[in-house]
Amino acid sequence: MGKYWPLMVLSALILTACLSGVHGQYPTPSTGYSASIPSSGADKNALTQYSEYYTMTTAPFPGTHITVPEKFELTGNMPSKIYYSNQQQAVPYYQYQTYATYTGGNSLWIQGATSWTQFAVVPQSAFLSLIAASPKGGNGYLYEINPDGGLKKNRYYFYPSNRIGFYADQIGQHILLFVIDGQVSNSVVIEVTAYSQPTIYYPPIYNQPSYYVPAFSYYQQLFKLCPDGRQLCNGQCCPQGQNCIDGRCQTPLCSDGRAKCSGLCCPADKTCINGVCQPIACPDGRAKCSGLCCPADKTCINGVCQPIACPDGRAKCSGQCCPADKTCINGVCQPIACPDGRARCSGQCCPEHNTCASGVCRPVTEAEARAAESRRQQAAANGTYDPTKGITPYL
Repeated sequence: MGKYWPLMVLSALILTACLSGVHGQYPTPSTGYSASIPSSGADKNALTQYSEYYTMTTAPFPGTHITVPEKFELTGNMPSKIYYSNQQQAVPYYQYQTYATYTGGNSLWIQGATSWTQFAVVPQSAFLSLIAASPKGGNGYLYEINPDGGLKKNRYYFYPSNRIGFYADQIGQHILLFVIDGQVSNSVVIEVTAYSQPTIYYPPIYNQPSYYVPAFSYYQQLFKLCPDGRQLCNGQCCPQGQNCIDGRCQTPLCSDGRAKCSGLCCPADKTCINGVCQPIACPDGRAKCSGLCCPADKTCINGVCQPIACPDGRAKCSGQCCPADKTCINGVCQPIACPDGRARCSGQCCPEHNTCASGVCRPVTEAEARAAESRRQQAAANGTYDPTKGITPYL
């Protein structure tokens, strides 16, 4: 039979289109809803009587006409009754369920607050929820004959129980059915009429079953719809300027992966602190110098990294401060020479004609003086004598 299913689909759609003409005054299920919809005659009554099967948005919906089937849990979400066939015959759901289990076919329904139906009259811009049931599910096609007679076919993956969103964007009759593995479902007929903004009253939520359908928040989830172009995230509309990231409303990331700061991306050399882009501190806590971190041995002076002066104001020697008794000579801290070439002893300059012995200044003996003078003269003869150092180096 599989090769004949395209013909069966076409035949089913033609038959449904022909039978839909007998609806006439829109045979309707009994509902507990009331509405005031500015329309006329049968249309007004039908829209009121079918109001449990749709809800309205206050603004044009720019999204998709039909949403991709999503998995639907039937347990706990079953109606009390269904309205079956084009004549809208009311059947208790438990009775239909026994029949459906026996036949094992595919079925398509329009979901309402307390019942399911195969026919509904809705205003333009209404949202509806379709329930598609299949014994096994699988890849298949959803067909729609739109009001201008065109046939649309979309390939989807169907679960055994599916929920499909339908947006009534075009006035006229819409006929839908689906096919999986050659098994053709029944069709549903949605009559879309001209619409003026209604004031619809829904009974209190406690009078409805737990799966109460026509709440706008439900269609926000189904159609991923939020006011003002905001994103829906885990059932909630994100605040303006935030997107749904990993299931949470978050500020969108900047190109470098950082979060935005009060809606703006901070420059590379700044970070967000209390909602304000502020310069990024250097690792040691110092402020940057013209956008750069100075080396550890430098500090920022007039926007330029300069060597950090020693406590006594002297410049550093190869990055270090020389002790008080030393000075920097060729990048090396060396003892500071005493005046007149006198010896330095324990950090102090010895008096004239004294030498340092074991860290103590003592007078030079006559023998030491004669020996030193002899060595000085020899150095002078060799050209190595430094008159600024006196005789001390030769002692």
